[in-house]
Amino acid sequence: GPKVRELNNAIYDLGLKADVLMAGALSHDVLIREIKQSWAVIVPSLSEVTPNLVLESCASGTPVIVTRENGLPENISSKIMTFNPKDKKELILAILFLEDPQKWQDYANVIVNMDTTRSFEDVVSEHINLFEK
Repeated sequence: GPKVRELNNAIYDLGLKADVLMAGALSHDVLIREIKQSWAVIVPSLSEVTPNLVLESCASGTPVIVTRENGLPENISSKIMTFNPKDKKELILAILFLEDPQKWQDYANVIVNMDTTRSFEDVVSEHINLFEK
């Protein structure tokens, strides 16, 4: 996006070039491979209407940290790590929490065992509830 140069400079200045991947558009196969090889996926968006990256990460068994405004159904949102997108301390605490290998493994187990499927009836019901508000 428009801040790519600024982000690349920050990555370089912080000595994170070997740890952070800035990629453009990826094929689905390459994206899934990158997700599976990642320690965690962090989605710091202010709002997310269709959180496909989060769902792909969960389906791949990769721990995910996402903002509370994530557009996910409660059965998924209640099991994943969330943070206030306007409070970077919350994100830092979530990352630090996962630095403990046992906590990372426990959370990865939650992700691997989470049911991310939604039936057509679930989607219809959610839309009806949304439009009735």
